[in-house]
Amino acid sequence: MQLYDFTEGLGSVYGRYVRNRYGEQLGDRYPIRSVLEAPCNAESYFASAGTQSVIFARRGGHVTVLHHDARVLDKTRDAWRALGLLDRLELVHSAAETLPFNDAQFDLVWNFDSIPTASNASRLITEMVRTARQLVWIIVPNRRNYGYPIHALACRLRGEPSPWGLRRWMDIAPIRRRLEALGCKTVDAGPIDAPPWPGFDVLNLIGRVARKKAGQRADGRTDAEIERALHRLTFIEYGRLPTAVKTCLAHQAYVLAEKPIG
Repeated sequence: MQLYDFTEGLGSVYGRYVRNRYGEQLGDRYPIRSVLEAPCNAESYFASAGTQSVIFARRGGHVTVLHHDARVLDKTRDAWRALGLLDRLELVHSAAETLPFNDAQFDLVWNFDSIPTASNASRLITEMVRTARQLVWIIVPNRRNYGYPIHALACRLRGEPSPWGLRRWMDIAPIRRRLEALGCKTVDAGPIDAPPWPGFDVLNLIGRVARKKAGQRADGRTDAEIERALHRLTFIEYGRLPTAVKTCLAHQAYVLAEKPIG
């Protein structure tokens, strides 16, 4: 089994790649031995549920994955077994707003795209901070992306809420305020996942075509070869553009916060 699967769509594969790179940087900066992803992201378009934290297991850490749906956990177990990493995984069936763990149990607690869809976002952030020993990493959809107004208008015309959740939490500002109110210090924050196409499925038709072609191109390539190909799309991500410009182009934004030790 490969970590990168183009049936997820080119955008999701690209996002996984840049999150993995940031995870590698975290592993270089901090002694991360235990990780909690709560809840794990398991959208229907992901080919392998619960595999976003594999990067930490491959660096020697132990990963706990939590989700409220037992079917997601079953798929997660199958995926990690296929990757040969099942011995580094613990699965927990629970809601995320009340985490069944001790205080300061994990070196890193994180999630992405989960805060805006939580039934109680403030409570979830509080629980993430409580169970973290040192680091809390939160990634959310970026409402400042130039594709968001089109997405919001489409949702309004359909009379449907956004599948990405509440608009107020698609921004790092309220998340930073909540983390800092809980005694955490923001050590890093900004845009992430900035490929050369808009977010929020604005180019859904083009995306389906790109997904099909990308899947064809992926045949026979290793994860390392796919990463080298994806890196060619990071000229916005890692280019020298002003942060304000990257914020308009990025699909997601993140906050990395640190708890005081002791």
